Parts: sequence; C-alpha cells; structure tokens
Amino acid sequence: MTIMLARNGKAIEHARAGGRWLTGSVAALAVMVPAGALQAQTTGDDAPGIARSIAQTVAQSAALVQFDIPAQPLTDALTLFGRQSGWQVSVHGDLLTGLSGQPVSGAMSPTDAMARLLTGTGLTFTISGGRTVVVQKATQLGQVDPNVVQIGPVRVESQGASAETALGPVKGYIASRSATGTKTDASLLDTPQSISVVTRDQIETQNAQTVPQTLRYTAGIEPESRGTLAGSADIIFGRGFIMDRYLNGLRLEGASGFVTPQIDVFNLERVEVLRGPASVLYGAASPGGMVNLVGKMPTTTPRYEAFLQGGNYNSFAAGIDVGGPVPGSDTLFYRLVGVARTADTQVDFNKSQRLSISPSVTWRPDTDTSVTVMLSYQHDPYVGLYNFIPAAGSVLPNPNGNIPRNFFAGDPNFNQYSRDQFSVGYLAERRLSSTFTVRQNFRYMTANGQLSQVLGAALAPNGRTLFRYNASDTEYLTTVSVDTQLEASVPTGPLQHRLLAGIDFRWNNFTQRLGLGFNVPSIDIYAPVYGVQVGPTNLVTSAQQTENQLGLYLQDQIRFDRLSLVLGLRQDWANAATTNQLVNTTATQADAKLSGRAGLVYAFDSGVAPYLSYSTSFQPTIGVTATGAPFKPTTGEQIEAGIKFQPAGGKSFAMASVYQITQQNVLTADPANALFQIQTGAVRSRGVELSSLLVPTEGLNVMWAFSYNDPKITASNNRDIGNMPAFVPNVTASLWSDYTIQSGALYGFKLGGGVRHIGFTYSTSANTLQIPAYTLLDAMVSYDLGGLMPKLGGFVAAVNATNLLDTRYVSECSSATNCLYGQGASVLANLRKVF
Repeated sequence: MTIMLARNGKAIEHARAGGRWLTGSVAALAVMVPAGALQAQTTGDDAPGIARSIAQTVAQSAALVQFDIPAQPLTDALTLFGRQSGWQVSVHGDLLTGLSGQPVSGAMSPTDAMARLLTGTGLTFTISGGRTVVVQKATQLGQVDPNVVQIGPVRVESQGASAETALGPVKGYIASRSATGTKTDASLLDTPQSISVVTRDQIETQNAQTVPQTLRYTAGIEPESRGTLAGSADIIFGRGFIMDRYLNGLRLEGASGFVTPQIDVFNLERVEVLRGPASVLYGAASPGGMVNLVGKMPTTTPRYEAFLQGGNYNSFAAGIDVGGPVPGSDTLFYRLVGVARTADTQVDFNKSQRLSISPSVTWRPDTDTSVTVMLSYQHDPYVGLYNFIPAAGSVLPNPNGNIPRNFFAGDPNFNQYSRDQFSVGYLAERRLSSTFTVRQNFRYMTANGQLSQVLGAALAPNGRTLFRYNASDTEYLTTVSVDTQLEASVPTGPLQHRLLAGIDFRWNNFTQRLGLGFNVPSIDIYAPVYGVQVGPTNLVTSAQQTENQLGLYLQDQIRFDRLSLVLGLRQDWANAATTNQLVNTTATQADAKLSGRAGLVYAFDSGVAPYLSYSTSFQPTIGVTATGAPFKPTTGEQIEAGIKFQPAGGKSFAMASVYQITQQNVLTADPANALFQIQTGAVRSRGVELSSLLVPTEGLNVMWAFSYNDPKITASNNRDIGNMPAFVPNVTASLWSDYTIQSGALYGFKLGGGVRHIGFTYSTSANTLQIPAYTLLDAMVSYDLGGLMPKLGGFVAAVNATNLLDTRYVSECSSATNCLYGQGASVLANLRKVF
C-alpha cells in the first residue's frame, strides 16, 4: 500500500510491507490526523517517524469492533458509539442540534463506523491521539485546514466486514446484514426471524452450479428433492413446504407448468433464506418461507474476473465478470456478467446448454441518489434432464435388477426441452433528508419454452416393459413487479422508530397449450431400443391465466437501547382470471387478506440475541367447490423462538430455533362429491434447527447444520390424518470445513470437504411408499498458482467433487412410474482469475 501524506508541500510515501495491504477502509471520509499528533516525530524530513505514527493510527482505526447503533438523534448516537468502541468523542454541542445519525451495525473499524454514522450530516471527524475522535463541521469544498494532515484513500484487498451492506458482497462466509427479512439494511441479530446467507465466497469454494446446490449446507433446507431434474427447475423445500423464490426482493413467478424462470448462479452475489411466513412484506407467500437471490451489482472500483471449467459428462463452462467506473465518468458505474455452459447428463441422450448475459449500470449523481438499471438475457437451447423411472427397480425391488442410472424413458427423435427468458428492471433510491428515504424496485420479465417428451405410463407385470405416452407443451409467461417504499427514521423520546411504508404490485400472464398422445411403442428398460415412430398429440389444454396482486404494508422497527421490536401489517387484494380457450369460458376469483408479524429480540453485549416472533401468510387457491363457490386462500401462521450469536469481530455466527407452522384451508376430498374438493384440510409442521459458521483460526472455516422436522396432516378427508406430507424429509444434517494454508511454500493451498444427510421421505401423503435416507460426501482442493510463480498470482485452480463415493440413491417418487435418481459422482476442474 502507498499512503500519500501531504504536509508543508512535501509528499512522503509509506511503502507496502509484508506483501499485504492494510485492511480497514477509510470509506467516504479520509482519516485526518491533527498535525500536533505528529509533532514529536516530524522534525525536518523525518519520514520514518511520520510513517510509524501513521501506521499506528491506521492500525488502531482498522481494528474491527461490533457496532449496533440504530438511527437516532446524533447526540445519543455518538454516546453509543463511544460506549461500544471504547473511544472518546469530542464535539461542540451546538453542531448536533437537529441532526440524526445513520444506523450502524456489524463488525467494522471505528473509523468506518464514524464515517457511516455521520453520512449526510455535513460533519466530518479527525482522530487525535489514536483513540479520540473530534467531530467538526466539514470544511468547504476546495479549502484545506492548515492544522490537519490528510491521509489519502487506503486500498483494501477485498470488500471486508466494514464495507458490508445488505445488498453487497461479503468477505468470507459470515454475513452480518440482510434486507430479506425487513426490506431495510438490517443486522441479522436485530431481525426476529431465522435468516441464512450463503455468500459468494462459499458459492465459489463449493463450486455450486445451480441455486439449489448453493443451499446444500443450509439448515432446514431440502434443495434437491427433484434429483436429476433439479438442474432444470429450482424447487426448494423448507420447514415442510415449497419455498417461494425472489430476485433482488421481487418475486420470481412460477407458472403452473414447466416454464419457471431460472437464474444462473454465476450472476449472484449471495443467496438468502428467510424461514417462515413472509406475507407481511411480500404478499402471497408460502408458510415455509422464501429464497431471495441477490444479484451482482456495479462496483465503484475496477474488477475483472474470468473462469474456465470442465469435468465429467463432457461438461464445459466459461464466464466473465467485469465492472467498475464507466471511463470518463465519476457518476456512472457498470457490471457485465456473462456465462456459457454445456454438459451431458448421467442419462443417455440428455444434455444442458446455456448462454446468459447480464449487464447493469448505476448512476450516482450525488451521495443521496442511486439508480441501477439491470438487463438479463438467458438462452437455454437444452434445459437439461426431464426423465422419470419406475419405482420397481429404483426404490423397490425388481426381479430384473436395478434400473441403470443412464436409462432414458423417452426417445431422442421426439424429446426436446428449451427455454428463453429476458428481464429488465431498476433499483432506485433517493435520500430526501436525514429522516426520509424513498426507494422503488421494478422488473419486467418474460419466459417461454417448448417441451416435447415421451414418458412412462405403466410398468408391465414382467417388471421390464414400460408402457409410454407422449406430451407436447408450449408455454409463455410475462410478469411485471414494482415495489415502492418510504423509509423514515423517527425518534420518540427514548424510542427510535425505523418506519417503512410501501405499496407493491405484481401482474403476470401465463398461457399454455398442452397436447397428449398415446400411440407410442413400449420400451424394454433393460434393453432399450430408440428411434421409434412416435404418434401425434391431441390438444387437451389451451388456457390463459392472468393474476395480479396489490399490497399496502407498514412496518415499524422500534429500538430501545438493546431491545428491538418489529411490528408489521399488510393488506392485499389478489385477483385471477382463467380462460379455457377450448370451450371459451372464463373463471374469475378475487381475494382480500390481512397479514401481520410481531417480533422481539434483545442483543446482549456478548453478541447473544434471543428472539421471539409470530407471523402469518396466505396463498390464493385457484378453483371452485361443487357449488361453484371460489376457494378461499390457504392461510399459515408461525410461532418461532430462537437465539442468534455473533460476537464482536464477526468470526462466527450461530443460530438455534424452534418453530411451529400451521396451514389452514388446505384442499381435501369432498365427501359429498368425489369429483370436487373442499377446504377442510390442515397441516402442522414443527421442529428445531441448529446451525453455526465458525472461523476458529485464520484460514479455517467450519459450518454445520442440523434440523428435525415433524410435519403432520392434522385434518383431511383423504384417510391420511397423522401422516407426513409428501417429499418432506424428517431430518437434514450437514458438515463442511475447509482450510487455506496461510504461509510457507504452500501459501494459498486450500483443502475442504463435507458430508450431507437427507432423511427419509414419502412419495404421497398416503405414506405407502417410503424413500430411504441417504448420505453424500463432497470434497474440494484449490491452489493460488502465484505460489509457484509470481506471474501467476491471482490464478486459482480448483477441483470439486460431489457425491464423491458415487452413491446410488433415489431423491423423490410421486407415483409408481415417476421416480428420480439423484446425481451421481461429479468432478469439475476450474481455473479462475481475478484482477
């Protein structure tokens, strides 16, 4: 690092030492050291003395401290800063009149905390004597205080804890902030609901290829129940229910067919999981929770990344990620992420191919305004595997033996699966004053796809002849989402309120044309013959469905010392119209629902934060009863209690939670009319989740998770009361650890591995077919090639292996002929360069 010290017209350089850059960014404000503090060491041209003084001051300023300062009057905020940092604060009282400090939370240096605290106040600060902060009025632009020696910007090796925001990158595996649970930049400790964050560093270390794969080591999540189909659709279970998916806080609509938008994992900065109902902020929502994907955003500093990857199944991938200031501008910043992938699969005649490109630009004309425009285009000429096998020979015995994992039930002359998607949107934010901030999030997205498949219909008594049918499906999905928010920081006596008021709107239009045919030759599973003549399909479905949802919500995050109370209320209006184009009829449905949440958390000085929360959810249910009455929305409610732990320094994060979720108005058989359903069913899910992320020593990461879930059907007319819902495991557990050598000839060498366990599940709520539990091993090794040759510094070579022992297992069955094998052993080699 080079620190340029300007004093008396002379410039003195303090050179980089030890091959590492000093950490601890000075953020938007430079650290200013009074000339008097250096007087004893600045006689003549005493450069070494000045350097020692600067190094001491910067080292003290860079030490990480756990801060938790809510938005409040600046006088109180500075008092809290002094208490938490142990530093002294000196300021003239008249300067603080009518000013409020910005919220500060997380592990960061005191200088970064003070810079964030004073943002927008018109005040700046100097450091005197190493641990004393002097707050003063900022000098006018172009003027220099003669009593101040100014240290220029300090280069930071990577975005550290001090730079973390809810939407930005995280250094390492441990995050401290998220916006998913509150729609505000909030500390995880202050959010009274269970939230997990998978960072970019973890994604890269484990070399996750899809969103479900990023959640393999996340507590309470079953990300790959769809087995080999998981690469084509992100279906994720949490706390007994399918979880909703969001991108940058806006819902990724899932159609009733197969065209479900998918985001390539290379485009993501982090993946966040909010467990339990979230309707109070997002409207219609699963009671199990949501997965929010946070995309890569433009950067203020230049970055360049490229990778090449290859592995078994003829897989190959390449990608670029570049960003930084737009040349010639100090208000425009950009990011361009592109990736291309191709691979065969473990099933014959199936492959996946993808081309994705995502440019974005941020305009920041001043410190109070930010507008980011994002575009994305993804072309999947081959989406991937779409293949089912019978239960006999996979999860059940078959006298002919096990069905080979490469068996293809379709035919290469007929099968096709392609998808295209496009989106454009923006994130806009304007800080109106020290009290008010307004934001708007908008996205327009389209997705379309074609699916032609030959599928198994029934297995002959001989256990080897599979009777088949064919299906052809074309689908189009268009969605528009917009969310407008007003955030206000309002003190009332000893209480500090962080108010959020918002209005959001979602609209989507889905069309489907589905044809079925039954003139397809059967196939011998154990001696298949392909290239047969497949008969045409007859149109059985031609439908269009339009849905919209309008919501008004209000949230208050109330802070009293270390006690935080979160209250929220939301009113939704949801409408749907479904047109059967074959008979030219339209059915409409309108629902209105009130949702709420209340949560309490207390953050101790030790970093322990016990919490208690209650939240509700709803989901519209399309259809009518035998009398023609529209179905009511299903409703859910959760009671959750837990403890979070993140001590000062951000070296660990642990959570323990217990919960109970109940879902009402679930569809069940109508005892008076077998052709219809009624809403007297109910499901209860209760359990415990434990997880921890640890950095016991520099270079060592340890993460483990355990969950026990006891889901039960508590009301039903289907003779399944007391049974477990389909596809939901009772136990999940995982352990991952990796270590990077910190010195010596093997500096930069990383070795890691993990074990994942998924408990047994059932194929249907009848619980007649149990899918056995399975345990898988993963491993990785990587090396920074700069250890071999300095010119190769920044090049990292890695090899990742998943299901290392090639364990054969079935991940899901939904019927006697619809079972899915899990992914066998996969080995990928990766060469990555960041500069």
